Amino acid sequence: MKKGVLYVRVSTDEQAKLGYSLGHQEMVLTKFSELKEFEVVNIFREDHSAKNFERPEYKKLFKFCKTHKKEIDFVLITKWDRFSRNQRDALQEIKSFSDLGIEVNAAEQWIDFSIPHNKMMLSIYLTIPEIDNDVRGINTRMGMRRSLKEGRWTGVAPIGYRNDRDHLKKPILRPSDKASLILESFELFATGLYEKEELRRIMNKKGLTLGRSQFPKMLQNTIYIGKISVPEFKGEDAQIVEGLHEPIVPEELFNKVQWMLKSNQSQRKLYEKLNDATPLRALITCSKCGGKLTSSASKGRSRYYTYYHCRNGCTERIPAEQAHDALLNYFDEVAVKPEVEKLYLEVMGTIFKANESNREQEIKKLKEDLVSANKKLASLEEKYVLNEIERDSYSFMKPRFKDEISKLREKLSDLESKETNYTRYLSSGINLLQNLRLYYEAASVPNKQKLIGSIFPENFSIENGICRTAQENTVICVFRGFEQDFKEERPRKSRPFRSGTRSRSRTGTVLLPLVFETNASTNSAIRAFGKNN
Repeated sequence: MKKGVLYVRVSTDEQAKLGYSLGHQEMVLTKFSELKEFEVVNIFREDHSAKNFERPEYKKLFKFCKTHKKEIDFVLITKWDRFSRNQRDALQEIKSFSDLGIEVNAAEQWIDFSIPHNKMMLSIYLTIPEIDNDVRGINTRMGMRRSLKEGRWTGVAPIGYRNDRDHLKKPILRPSDKASLILESFELFATGLYEKEELRRIMNKKGLTLGRSQFPKMLQNTIYIGKISVPEFKGEDAQIVEGLHEPIVPEELFNKVQWMLKSNQSQRKLYEKLNDATPLRALITCSKCGGKLTSSASKGRSRYYTYYHCRNGCTERIPAEQAHDALLNYFDEVAVKPEVEKLYLEVMGTIFKANESNREQEIKKLKEDLVSANKKLASLEEKYVLNEIERDSYSFMKPRFKDEISKLREKLSDLESKETNYTRYLSSGINLLQNLRLYYEAASVPNKQKLIGSIFPENFSIENGICRTAQENTVICVFRGFEQDFKEERPRKSRPFRSGTRSRSRTGTVLLPLVFETNASTNSAIRAFGKNN
């Protein structure tokens, strides 16, 4: 009596849709073995795809047959697509069994291998499931592309989102508990204070776990502004479409991050030229021609001496130590005094609290408008599904509603984030202004450059060991005015300070963590408070 091993296989979708249960296959093979008078030595049951032979039970089957090759004549399957859906791999595996003296055959598609021409039938049986797989793959890709073009994400949700279903029971993305960390990543990178890898490590500690290559891709993914990238396919160009999901990142912030990502390479080349000995290179201007000073080193008797000098051939030549001392002396001069700190925080606290009521009312109104706009969009989609409106009307109205919702969300986000945690925010900024020398000496060269760029809106010069500049940071000017008012018997006229002014570095980055949104009435209130206290 010949002996055989039974192999039954089914994938999850096949079992659900086509009824290829393992039990049914096992029953067919058992009856077939009884009719052929084969002895069943073992049965291997597989729940795995047949795209390749990296299947756990199949590997056990082959190992068993190799160990007991003298006792086994057949490996039996119901149909050839149960063995494989890849013709080339299947033929290779059949040959491997043949080398062991074991024949692979199918009960419902039996082949008499003693007749050479029957091998042609084997090729047909193995090719048909492969073609079926390819057709299904093409249809699946086309269906996914169609969904993408409609603004619907069908794959595994990217970090920051979770997979869900909408009211039509179709797939849609919803913000997950990581959404706030995604937004924070964009906001922190946009400050210009962090390199990509440095920021990735910070966010990893907060729970946003991404690899070295994944984090930059996340910062470039349009999915987070509510847009979906549709790849090129069969001659159709790649495109970006409006998604049906809720954006996590404002588009303006996203665009700023993209600009910074592109400019990082050129900035990095600039930083590579800098070194700890001459961090002020290209920041000091020549007092004679106004050009930017470069730096170099000259060898003395026992060591090298570094200098800042003009690159235009002027005689301007400043020892690096003298320039650095002048800058540190300037930091000491503009350091905020404790009494000024207390005054400003108390007055700004009063002003912020007075405006809090109006802000809350405006937030409430925006939330009501947002709910109303979302209801309008949902109603429009429902009418379109029920064929109550034409496609042209739907296509015309939908972008208008989405644009309205986007603008309301942006206004609400700005208003909710503005003026919050003001005491901590102002205190951290004043702490920086109180300890400029300390922060500067501890900073890396790139951060020293950014700190200086935020203090001096224009380049500064050094004359007779003193820092001079045409324009100082507005915040520093205001604090100097407050300090002078403290010293004088009568309050003098306020120094001009434009509402909404922010100090920026040369790369456009708001560096000092101080946003003093103030005006003439605020300055008057501060002086009056100081006079009465």
